[in-house]
Amino acid sequence: MVSMCTAQYRVDGLGARIVLLPARCVPGEHVLAASGYTATLTAEGVLCVACSACTTSDVDGRWLLATTGEASRAEFSATAYPNTTSTR
Repeated sequence: MVSMCTAQYRVDGLGARIVLLPARCVPGEHVLAASGYTATLTAEGVLCVACSACTTSDVDGRWLLATTGEASRAEFSATAYPNTTSTR
């Protein structure tokens, strides 16, 4: 079962709110920018970030992030979420 975290944000120098996406899949095996990913926002405000490499195996590499408002853009963060610094 996939657990849900609260989405993390930062504000840039111009005051724009940016949602931070995890840099790696939940197991920590894949860097999302390199292996591919999809990010979708549900009507309920849940951001689902899925690792393309994990979807081809039996591993669930999805992050479910509860959002707390809008963001002007998204960027990856290696430190905003647990397990994203793993190098398994």
